[in-house]
Amino acid sequence: RNCRERFVALVPSLACFGHMAKVLSLPRYWKLAEVGWPARDWKSATWIQRLRGATLNPRRPESKKLLERMTDEFLSCFSAPFFNMCGDETYDLGRSSADGSPRDIEKLYVDHLVFMRKPAARPGTRLTVRGAVLHHHVGARVAAQHVDVGHPGHRAQGRADGPVEQGALFLQ
Repeated sequence: RNCRERFVALVPSLACFGHMAKVLSLPRYWKLAEVGWPARDWKSATWIQRLRGATLNPRRPESKKLLERMTDEFLSCFSAPFFNMCGDETYDLGRSSADGSPRDIEKLYVDHLVFMRKPAARPGTRLTVRGAVLHHHVGARVAAQHVDVGHPGHRAQGRADGPVEQGALFLQ
């Protein structure tokens, strides 16, 4: 309410892929990480250890259920027209698979973005992810099929099939 009265949209951001170490360090969620948690618990982990085991394994149905519960509870607290799912620092993506090829990682990343549209779906809400993150993982050709490049109310500089460095990408 405080933000609305001042014409400010507080955009909720929730780690839904990478940066999930604190959740994935809990014993009940260990199996949802791409790679095993490298420390006894969050408090005892070094900074470097906290970078590993921080990526959610998008292949596991339990991972999807966790994200559905988290986003449902989290988004009920906001009225902004956007939801930032973050999606960065997925260092371990694909490492739980024997394949782990760049094409496999690209597919995992895109499939996860497509999945996240469902739990983020609220009337008038658009799912966003940082442009540089998506461009790094899947490249401009694939990104152009799944995103609308720009900021609210205008198109960003550049095109979805060109370099994307700044701004939000809105999932179609």
